[in-house]
Amino acid sequence: MRQPVAVTIREGKHSDLQQVSSLWLEMINLYQSLNDQAWEPAPDGPEKYREWMEETLAQEERVLLVAEVEGEVLGFIHGRLGSSFPTMAPRRKGFITDLAVAAAHRRRGIGRRLAEAVSQWFAQQDAVEVRLSAATSNEAAIAFWQALGFEPLTYGMWRQLK
Repeated sequence: MRQPVAVTIREGKHSDLQQVSSLWLEMINLYQSLNDQAWEPAPDGPEKYREWMEETLAQEERVLLVAEVEGEVLGFIHGRLGSSFPTMAPRRKGFITDLAVAAAHRRRGIGRRLAEAVSQWFAQQDAVEVRLSAATSNEAAIAFWQALGFEPLTYGMWRQLK
């Protein structure tokens, strides 16, 4: 791990969303480099993501946390609350949908701090577990999450039809 930086983890706000959508596009470009067929962003993908994050800021069941250094957003994590399928015992769950840290600032503990902060937020909302998905080809992400105590649960599969 490189030298840690003095990072503030806080809830995202409207003025962060342009930087957040840029980080999202950086994350999607990484995914696309791992499997270009599965991760093709829409031409207006960053704008659509920004709009989705606007909705997040207005919903109590979702959270956007950002990692900030001197006014610059270097990373973010998005999570939402959910519950079990109706056929399963009821359990309030946290779902991490996205975590991104600017490439130049990775391996400094920012992702770990964001993951810990969103886990605390989920616990405060009475979630009993946290779930996420990681691309099978993203070995760095899988190792990161496993180092934080996450374990494989299901194996997602896909097949391109056209």
